[in-house]
Amino acid sequence: MIPRQKEVIYLLYYDCLSETEAGIKLGISRSTIRTHKKRALKKLERKLARWVYCSLSSNHTTT
Repeated sequence: MIPRQKEVIYLLYYDCLSETEAGIKLGISRSTIRTHKKRALKKLERKLARWVYCSLSSNHTTT
């Protein structure tokens, strides 16, 4: 994630700000907040999927 995406995720999910409030705090539009949020969540989704796949693959043993 790029730094701005991390900031957006932090403000939305840790500080519990609305998209509008986060936009005001960062000086960017609500639309830009939504774009950063969407891209960041997509990246997290891919990382989580990879982690789950690797975890399951490494724990799989053949008998």
